[in-house]
Amino acid sequence: MLAGEILYRDVNTMLAPGIYYLQAVLYSLAGVRFVVSRAAMIVLNAATAALLYAIAETLMPPVWAALPAVLYALLIVWGFPVLTMLNYSPVAMLFMLGVVRLLLVDPERLGAPRLFAVGLLLGLGITCKQNFGFLGAVAAAGTVVLLAGRIRVLGPLAAGVVIVGLPQLAYYAAHGALSDLVRDTILATLTEQRTYYHHPIPDVLAGIPPEPETGGFLFRYLPPSIHNYVMENGTLLGWKPTRSFYRVVIVLSYYVPIAILAGGAFLALLGRDAPRVRRSARTVAAFAALLFLALFPNTGWAHLLFVLPLVLVLAAWLLFHVGSRLRGCVLLGVALLAGMTIIIERDLCRWYSVPLDTPRGRVLVKPEHAEIMGETIAYIRSVTPPSAEVFVLPYVPIYYFFAERRNPTRYDLVLPGNVGAREEQEIIDVLERKRTEYVLLNPMPYPDFAPFEQLYPRLHAYLEDHYPAERVFRQRWTVMEVRRRR
Repeated sequence: MLAGEILYRDVNTMLAPGIYYLQAVLYSLAGVRFVVSRAAMIVLNAATAALLYAIAETLMPPVWAALPAVLYALLIVWGFPVLTMLNYSPVAMLFMLGVVRLLLVDPERLGAPRLFAVGLLLGLGITCKQNFGFLGAVAAAGTVVLLAGRIRVLGPLAAGVVIVGLPQLAYYAAHGALSDLVRDTILATLTEQRTYYHHPIPDVLAGIPPEPETGGFLFRYLPPSIHNYVMENGTLLGWKPTRSFYRVVIVLSYYVPIAILAGGAFLALLGRDAPRVRRSARTVAAFAALLFLALFPNTGWAHLLFVLPLVLVLAAWLLFHVGSRLRGCVLLGVALLAGMTIIIERDLCRWYSVPLDTPRGRVLVKPEHAEIMGETIAYIRSVTPPSAEVFVLPYVPIYYFFAERRNPTRYDLVLPGNVGAREEQEIIDVLERKRTEYVLLNPMPYPDFAPFEQLYPRLHAYLEDHYPAERVFRQRWTVMEVRRRR
């Protein structure tokens, strides 16, 4: 975008444009450096924690209202590295939390200016993540109508959404990219994404599937931090986690939030709190339940992480209701969770301890990643001029960023749901027309997918014929082939 490219026309992505706008603004102000997005994520996490406190304070005393923010801070470690990387889901959730906080007032304060601000935040949320924005809009519209008792109050809210969305649609229409935007961000999400990324919540009684499905199952459903113990064959305080332990973690990860949603809804509807608290609880419960639906159809743990913030508020509220009688148990439970989080954080710091120095900054990674990425980046920079185009596939576009090289095609990801038969041929045609000299290939995509040669046999055959391997960097299960055009 900073180089003048137009999203959807020049760059293929199924994401809404908001995160790209934000990243472009940050890089234009602070320079194209790795630390910029990391610093932005620290600010975003702090803002999320502050909003969680502000929302929770309408339901419970300040000491208890701090609990969701504390739990969110612990969640950052359990979900590492997901909530340390600036991405569209936490940004969209931040806007949704802002919407909730604006609506947690007495009905007589829901005037046009406040509802217009709600609409602006909803528009920004839709701009960042389609399903978050849509579900948040449904929850906001229902809440406003129920509180105000009339439909016409939706006018200012709708005006805010339109003011955010209409200029964007006009911009893409003016640049011939409106049909691409609709196809990539709406139609493809409802078709290809739902076909290739349909991963339901694991059954509560089912065990971990046998090989060869074991790796993909654990990769998808374990908290990312815990999955590191699988990858590193690690131990927790000298104890090696078992399959049963992993299964318990998976079940608790998914079914405890569902139980909290059910308990929070029940208490909000039938509880005996003060009218104002009960009204706020119903609003929070409604938003939490609707936004939780954004988890589907791909219910992997990384996606679960993004829909939990309001669930944490309900969890704290439920604990507050039993806290007067079981305060010691609650404090002990939080202390044990914090202690286990500290242990996990210590192990993560030990595993991700090797510096990877790149032209765009330093990042701490695992030893095998430092070796392979460092050697690949150094090699590709040594054999190509700064203005060269290098094609990286199927799914590690960070090489473009770290190596300061451009992508000759429209596709940063070559995976099912992003690239089909038509796009596969388009990639071949572009490589042939531009005579791109170098290709970087990881032949084994995520555990969710088959090997690259099975996913895209035509493109793989083309690479075999025209791009023989010049260097192969290999460490443990990570492989990167540097292929040069004949």
